[in-house]
Amino acid sequence: MRITVPQEVVAVVLGIALVVGSVIGYYTILPWFYGQQFKAVRQSNPYVTTQQTALVQLYNSYTSLETKKRGADPGTISAMEAQQAAIILQMRQVAILIPGNVPPEIQGFLAVH
Repeated sequence: MRITVPQEVVAVVLGIALVVGSVIGYYTILPWFYGQQFKAVRQSNPYVTTQQTALVQLYNSYTSLETKKRGADPGTISAMEAQQAAIILQMRQVAILIPGNVPPEIQGFLAVH
């Protein structure tokens, strides 16, 4: 005894399987693949060097503001302190991107602030 299935039913079932497979691939395989790509980029020497350079530049900006605060009026000092707080926040965000590769002097600075 042979069972025959209409072609329309086969086409619908294959279409549904294709959609389900695409959804599974999009929500599971694709994020994993991108995660692996980003992980490789974040561990690359140019990426780490760029982030370390950014940290040093931010640190220099912070210390420059510290120097400029001397002798400034209270309103300006308040604005500079707010800017320094923003610089520290940005430094922390950059440091998170390169754990284990933050220069020691920057690590010490962030530990205190």
